[in-house]
Amino acid sequence: MKIQNTIKKMRSITPTLLSVLFFCIDGFADTGIQKASREPPAKGAIESSIRKGIDFLVSDQNKNGSWGSARNTKGLNIYAPVPGAHDAFRAAITAMCVTALIETDAAKNDIDAKKALDKGESWLLENLGSIRRANHDAIYNVWGHAYGISALVAMHKKEISSPDRKSKIEDAIKHQIKMLKKYESVDGGWGYYDFRYQTKQPSSSSISFTNSTALVALKSAEEIGIEVPERLTKR
Repeated sequence: MKIQNTIKKMRSITPTLLSVLFFCIDGFADTGIQKASREPPAKGAIESSIRKGIDFLVSDQNKNGSWGSARNTKGLNIYAPVPGAHDAFRAAITAMCVTALIETDAAKNDIDAKKALDKGESWLLENLGSIRRANHDAIYNVWGHAYGISALVAMHKKEISSPDRKSKIEDAIKHQIKMLKKYESVDGGWGYYDFRYQTKQPSSSSISFTNSTALVALKSAEEIGIEVPERLTKR
């Protein structure tokens, strides 16, 4: 009986093991020689792709200055309690779009891109502070806090004309750091679900790519002089 159970378990995990194996083989097979043999992008191809991305962001922006909506689906709908989950997603997406427009310097020579960036920045400053946990087990807001910090830091770096606005951005960053501290897992780090005990401080395990996003954001905040609790990053 024990042998049969063991065989059943092995059969159940075999597809997973094969997937991992193929992934590893594919990753290690991509040697430096193979990479060197690939054709580099044609002249101007990267700039052209960036331009297409900017044009898309300008055309796809919501009227209120944000990006993202629940209107489009990719055929794989996820658990997203309303309205909190959608508020969190919209904040995170808007933050990423603002960061992209700043990093590409799109606003310097493109009036439409500048308008889109100005509207996006205004939306973030007005709405980012209000995103919260959707319910007891969905904590998508951590994405908004993390990406929000990165966008606010980018906004802070480019702001040279208004000390008052710079101060307002700094206050917004400090608030987002407080929110990351509030929604940090009891074990340290951040996850976006709490299917364990749904406690006030999330009892979920942290997730590597959520941690990476938050840590990169917190580091960028430190670089402009914002104090980040050492315990928050060490845990």
